[in-house]
Amino acid sequence: MDLQQHTQAIEKAVPDASRGLPDEVFAMATRLVPMVNVDLLVRTSEGILLTWREDKHFLPGWHIPGGIIRFMEKAESRLAAVARTELGTTLKPEKKLLYLHEFFYPELSSRNHFISLLYEVETASAITIPRCRDLAAPRHGEYAFFEQPPENLLEPHRVYRKFF
Repeated sequence: MDLQQHTQAIEKAVPDASRGLPDEVFAMATRLVPMVNVDLLVRTSEGILLTWREDKHFLPGWHIPGGIIRFMEKAESRLAAVARTELGTTLKPEKKLLYLHEFFYPELSSRNHFISLLYEVETASAITIPRCRDLAAPRHGEYAFFEQPPENLLEPHRVYRKFF
């Protein structure tokens, strides 16, 4: 099978890339091109909202909610999707781009080049995911507010410490 046939097979397996990619295709894409993602900085009188994340790419830790922009998707649409899926909320219309940062992880086999856009946003409705009640034993997907960056802030998001 030549490269064109492989390409056609992959395109057939992904009839609508705007809806996301199968895991195998996504992993391949992250080895070939940088990914662009949005991160949501939610700041209230309680501090900055972080969610607990446990996945195979980084050690468990607190992170700023975010997501990778899909093909033909506007950044604003991905911000809304992240708010809905990761926080169970909606956002107010005002969004402010605060920071752009490129991440490079050459030691990883995939997911090793990201361009991250940090937006300051405000929620328009209540957050419906579980709030972390025990910071010593957080669970995947729970949230908490922090006035200072926690020690177990995920390594990629340590560049955001200056926003606390």
